[in-house]
Amino acid sequence: MVLLNADFPAYHARIRPKACALIDETGTALDYAAFDCRVGSVAAELRNYFGVREGDRVALLADNSAETFVLQFACQRIGAILAPLHLRGTTDDLRYALELVTPSVLLHDALNAKKAYEAAGATPIAPMVMAQRADPIVGGLLPADTSCLLLFTSGTTGRPKAVRFTNRMMAFNAHNMAIAANIDQDTVHPVILPLYHAAGFNLYANPVFQRGGAVEVPSNTSPDSIFDLVERATCPATHLFAVPTVYKSLADHPRFRTIDLSALQVAGVGGDTVTRAVLDAWSARGVNLRHGYGMTEAGPAILAQDAQGAIEDPEAVGYPLLNVETRIRSTCVNETVGRGELQVRGPTVMPGYWNDSAATVRAFDDGWLRTGDIAHVNEAGRYFIVGRLKEIIISGGENVHPVEIEAALTEHPDVDEVAAFGVPDEYWGQVCWAAVCVRGAITSDELMRHCEARLPRFKLPRRIIFVDGFPRNSLGKVDRSALSSTVVAQT
Repeated sequence: MVLLNADFPAYHARIRPKACALIDETGTALDYAAFDCRVGSVAAELRNYFGVREGDRVALLADNSAETFVLQFACQRIGAILAPLHLRGTTDDLRYALELVTPSVLLHDALNAKKAYEAAGATPIAPMVMAQRADPIVGGLLPADTSCLLLFTSGTTGRPKAVRFTNRMMAFNAHNMAIAANIDQDTVHPVILPLYHAAGFNLYANPVFQRGGAVEVPSNTSPDSIFDLVERATCPATHLFAVPTVYKSLADHPRFRTIDLSALQVAGVGGDTVTRAVLDAWSARGVNLRHGYGMTEAGPAILAQDAQGAIEDPEAVGYPLLNVETRIRSTCVNETVGRGELQVRGPTVMPGYWNDSAATVRAFDDGWLRTGDIAHVNEAGRYFIVGRLKEIIISGGENVHPVEIEAALTEHPDVDEVAAFGVPDEYWGQVCWAAVCVRGAITSDELMRHCEARLPRFKLPRRIIFVDGFPRNSLGKVDRSALSSTVVAQT
């Protein structure tokens, strides 16, 4: 059995016990010694008073909280598996998740107690903040291939699946991202994304813990609150990771023009395409947003942009990370040469889905994890994501990627956001429509002429529809399926 050091609080408690580790929602800070002790006490509580044993699942329904990280490492320490549940899920969704992972206990915070009790059924239920009634369990080396975390996919292709994270995955992802994002002991990282997604845990919180920096879980993630974290006099945020909609809301805020961003060393972005207007707005303030790319099944990080790449190729998603191997595999009829499905393998890739061997088999191609995304690489070795296999529009036998239409439309100064999608057509099979949010007075004919100057005829959108906003998932990514259903029904 291979052992490795994935218990980051225990490690840093030994070598730098007084360094700041975790700042909670009230602004209270725990140093690594206190963090390690708290983890050990919760681990003892789970084992001694809730009967949690190695391999058992501990479900969690809670808003972002510093205690979530305590629970993560406490479960890891006793060989249990933390399974955070999607806060936006319906009662039926939560019941399905609980039936899938069969937890020993469902923990909840005060705000989600009612929803937890409605979904729990026969599952034992308890508040997430544990008492300290036993001696802490001491941390140490952990089995590399033991599962420690279950995180649910977004469910865009059916019911969500639970991805198995092992100690090996967590340790290698943390190492990869610490290098890619220049994380060290002086890093201060506020968690902006929800702690039921891989990005919330691993971009960049767990890499920061691995390197002995400080992770903060703010009670508020409004633009003003984020600006306060970046601009404060003591312990300003040095590293952010967020989705494009967050960076857009920050760039649109009046305070953005004057805020001091000098402490911000790395601003990572992923989850969806960032418009050139948002990239340029941040660049003008001296911060080059660093694209990244990943998926829950890969830890999540696969590709990441470096500082130079963020200047030279700001729309690229970067290079493969240190312990990640990638390939581009042509899977599409009539696909452009040099483009194909991005596939990945390495120690950050999941061993499989929880209790779903059939889906696990479908997820791999001869040992390579299929991302479902179409990519190409430029001469500098930087990767670009140009669309999703399932979103490809096949019109008259030609492949059209929605991302290409979106890129053309967002070059127009009056276009704020755009989403392209396929619509069935009796003659062509499918045609492309585009929904746009605009800033000024612009007509669809003017936008069509704009596209004609940038796209070949077969890639032109057949209709351009003006909308006030887009349906989004919990990470802020446009839900194209819901958008197309709504738009088509209304036209």
